[in-house]
Amino acid sequence: MDTAEPVLQVTDLSVSVGSTPALSNVSFIIRPGARVGLIGESGSGKTLTALSIMGLLPDGLFASGSVVHDNRELLDLTEDQLCEIRGDRITMVFQEPMTALNPVMRIGDQVAEVLRIHRSLSRAEASDRALELLAQVRLRDPLARMKAYPHQLSGGQRQRVVIAIALACDPALIIADEPTTALDVTVQAQILVLLRDLVEDHNSSLLLITHDLAVVANVCEEVLVMYGGRIIESGPTTQVFDSPHHPYTSGLLAAVPEIEPGQERRERLDTIRGSVPGLGQFPSGCVFRNRCDRATDDCLDDPNLVAIDGSEQDGATRMVACFHPIHAQSTEASPR
Repeated sequence: MDTAEPVLQVTDLSVSVGSTPALSNVSFIIRPGARVGLIGESGSGKTLTALSIMGLLPDGLFASGSVVHDNRELLDLTEDQLCEIRGDRITMVFQEPMTALNPVMRIGDQVAEVLRIHRSLSRAEASDRALELLAQVRLRDPLARMKAYPHQLSGGQRQRVVIAIALACDPALIIADEPTTALDVTVQAQILVLLRDLVEDHNSSLLLITHDLAVVANVCEEVLVMYGGRIIESGPTTQVFDSPHHPYTSGLLAAVPEIEPGQERRERLDTIRGSVPGLGQFPSGCVFRNRCDRATDDCLDDPNLVAIDGSEQDGATRMVACFHPIHAQSTEASPR
């Protein structure tokens, strides 16, 4: 068992919009050097989880529970204290790099700014390090790109700049929220390989938020499955994808096409019936029960996320929140 201090420990994180819950009792741990995927359909609460960790919730949303990094409770910190951590110890790569970059600042100045703020480097020292970082993210002709503005770069180039900024201070944790959504397929693959390699080189942990299961399979060692603002299954990626225990996870995997090179897919893909309810419209008890073929009256209660015996692998324990899990040897889930 890995006894190292977690990089991030989230316990019973809940977020409400007024009296309406948007996240409910979300709990997970990210260990040093771990690459963790957070998956689920749009509206499941993935981005809201990331914004809660970063202290970037929009006005009107309130978080409770616990988010601990480096023995500090992040939910209790002031904005000034959070600014000391954001960009330094915990960084974020957003979906759309154009909106993450300042359109009126040169690229080199934007990378150097992080180093001047958090590492107190001189202008010359920060500029030299910025050039090194742009080379590390494999940006072609980094010296010329230092003088460019964001609109002069392609989407893939801008995302490489955002990754360089995220890595500038050797953070303990990088949160990447759908980092390749705005890019074409070829560039997506390049960015994901780059992100995986650089996170490993910098010995950082990664929380990768995505709806693309193939991305998680290729990049992440652990996976968290989210639905209705809750973690409903988690564990080592290979175990979860090879033998899903929650009906929702099974449905997601069944909807992924498996096409061999040179073959056409002729049969209809499996789907999960219905659609993700809107905020405040999820059923009571198990949030998935109105779309689940295995639901019974037991599911009127709320299942806890419980460990599956003998499932630990590399420090990650297999867990599921379901009264009727698939092929699982686990203690019966108890209502919360």
